[in-house]
Amino acid sequence: MSPRTKKQFEEIRKSSMEIIEQAAMELFAHKGYSNTSIAQIASAAGVSKGLLYNYYTGKDDLLKAIINKAMGSADHFFNEDFLSQMSAAETISIIVNGSLELYKANPAYWKLLTSLMFQEEVLKELQPMIAQKSQMSYGLMIPIFEKLGYPDPKSQALLFGAAMDGIFLYSFSVQEENHFEHMMNYIIETFSKPYHNE
Repeated sequence: MSPRTKKQFEEIRKSSMEIIEQAAMELFAHKGYSNTSIAQIASAAGVSKGLLYNYYTGKDDLLKAIINKAMGSADHFFNEDFLSQMSAAETISIIVNGSLELYKANPAYWKLLTSLMFQEEVLKELQPMIAQKSQMSYGLMIPIFEKLGYPDPKSQALLFGAAMDGIFLYSFSVQEENHFEHMMNYIIETFSKPYHNE
């Protein structure tokens, strides 16, 4: 049998890390981050502790890898160079529809991730990372609402972010996909309108 190539080793590594991260996320979500041990994660993933430590320095490093991957999955929807070529209304539509497609592709993953993010010890561990990502998204939305003529684009950007967070939380208790899509379309319709002072 011929020895494995570098590409094959990389594929094995990537596959192992995905299995470990999925097992860790499920345990963190169901048992709690602080109540989950590295040994439990390794057992659930079907790997040795030694292999797990070969990929991650510890439980905190594994948690950061999970959150980084989730946040990174939406990065291309927030590409400043790409979005700068679009109108404000098109940009909002791309961001909302892109978020919807990510959710629809794997709703179980996002539900687990959301339940994980509400744990106090997780929020404490990830506060700097979350704050940096939120600030980046917020900073991107302000010029969009400036283009739409809002006198207070910062507040409108905060309102948009709150609406997006709220609809995703709401979706976890609603089984009808059409209803969820209707709400997302309503967000696009509401926030892409130019400011009108009656």
